Amino acid sequence: MLAPVSINPAPASSRVGYPALKKNAYSSSAISAEVLRLADYAKKLIGDSVYSSSDLPQEDVSVDVDKKNTISARFDEIAKIQDGWFEGGGLAPDADKLTLVSEKLIADYPSKLPIPQIAPKQDGNLLLEWKAEGDPSLDIDLTALQASFHVFGANGEDVEHDFNLDTVGWESLFAFLGDNIKAHQA
Repeated sequence: MLAPVSINPAPASSRVGYPALKKNAYSSSAISAEVLRLADYAKKLIGDSVYSSSDLPQEDVSVDVDKKNTISARFDEIAKIQDGWFEGGGLAPDADKLTLVSEKLIADYPSKLPIPQIAPKQDGNLLLEWKAEGDPSLDIDLTALQASFHVFGANGEDVEHDFNLDTVGWESLFAFLGDNIKAHQA
């Protein structure tokens, strides 16, 4: 875990730092202010010739952080499930495999995609569903670390694809989702 950032002798109330960011102070203005403050301090330490403020990230990172927080919170809820969670039946997801899947989704979920609904299944696996054209869904088999995607295509055909959730499989899955999940047309 990162150490708290407190390199500026400014009053504590004006400091943002990692602890404040970690506690959901994730607005783009808070992050931008912290980046600029750190950049100014770095300039004092290493000089102006190393970089300029135009080298700093200019995009709005708050949307990405919100998605990651939403996904993380949902996996935290699912991790609390115990056997018998569904009307006396229903298996709890394997904790280690759930952690592997959640870490990958939190770290690498494509920012251009909408956030899926993430639900446990009675067999101890997961179902991800998107509110998008064709009702796309992804069944994740935690035991085998495999995923099966399904969407109803525009021409009435079903689009289905299976993925092994190894390093290459995750990359293929995220690329495939980017190509096959389309927002509803207004």
